Amino acid sequence: MDSLYQLYTEDLYFANDSLSDFYLKNEIFQLAFRTAKENNLERVYAIDYNETDFPFEAVMTDMRKNNQSELIEEIEDGIKVMISEFDSKIESGISLIELTYYLNSPELRSFSNQFHNNLMLLAGGTSDFNGPFLSSEWFKRNLYMWSLIQKHTLESDDRIMVLAGSSHIAMFELFINRNDNWKVKELREVMEEK
Repeated sequence: MDSLYQLYTEDLYFANDSLSDFYLKNEIFQLAFRTAKENNLERVYAIDYNETDFPFEAVMTDMRKNNQSELIEEIEDGIKVMISEFDSKIESGISLIELTYYLNSPELRSFSNQFHNNLMLLAGGTSDFNGPFLSSEWFKRNLYMWSLIQKHTLESDDRIMVLAGSSHIAMFELFINRNDNWKVKELREVMEEK
């Protein structure tokens, strides 16, 4: 990450022919590096943790085996609605900023937390624990990431920016709401200050 950010600050990043599409199109490089450079930051910290397992198919199997058709429908409908709303916003031609606001809305964060932290716990019978295992792995991933955020934050820092997927941000918000030393500032608020 450090060497890539160094290339970016020296305006050599996109001239590097060895970078894959991941390194050219990912929000880490498109947004994080750009924001860090504009604010004259020396470093960008990577926080993703992905040594986890998400057995979604096993969860669905547990629900089918236990005739939880209403729960399956609630999960599938929720995913369909989210995808449909996202696609229709793109098709409508809204700006990238408006799309980003939508992805960071309290409603989407609520849906994500409901999906990961509540619905998965109901999957299967009393001896089926793939759903709770999936939730625990999701919680673990985000807790490790939150730990890295805190470890990279200095007491002298007035503010930090965390760039992560909206479902991760939903979990971070839960952690921050239980921590008196931290406060969330909505993306829209930050953008309107500019």
